[in-house]
Amino acid sequence: MATILFPTDFSEAANRAFIYALKLADKMDARIVTLHAFDRPDISSLPHVPRALEEFHRNLDLEEFENYRSVVPALRKIQEDEGLTQVPVVHTIIEGDTKEVILKQAEVEEADLIVMGTTGARGLKKVLLGSVAGEILENAPCPVLAVPREAVFDGEINTIAFTTSFAQEEIRGLNLLQD
Repeated sequence: MATILFPTDFSEAANRAFIYALKLADKMDARIVTLHAFDRPDISSLPHVPRALEEFHRNLDLEEFENYRSVVPALRKIQEDEGLTQVPVVHTIIEGDTKEVILKQAEVEEADLIVMGTTGARGLKKVLLGSVAGEILENAPCPVLAVPREAVFDGEINTIAFTTSFAQEEIRGLNLLQD
């Protein structure tokens, strides 16, 4: 079974991309691994915080976990509303630098595809010129599908941009897209 890694920041664009990922997973007979990565702010340089630092991080971890835990039912509802409860979905939350966590989890999960939301033309420009998504596109061990917020999966993908350096290992990504 193929694996789609779906990083989410809980935004509306991410929720729309989740619908796209669900429909794509159903067509590909794939499972989805949702991933929320969060980074702890570095407050170690602030004066007089060593004792409070540990409690601050504990509270931050708990807050991120509670936030993610409250979002999982919303993702399940999207799955139910789309009639795609048969698609296996696993939810994960990992502390660390967002880009590093996504790239590492793509390897750990042996992802065949990463599906990420973007916010339209401005978002696509940002994806291509920088940002988390841009770094993921450049360094991911598998193909990355950047889904514009207004995209609707109708069962077919008619147009796709496939960036390549023509390296042999990129053939796998091209074959996946053709299938």
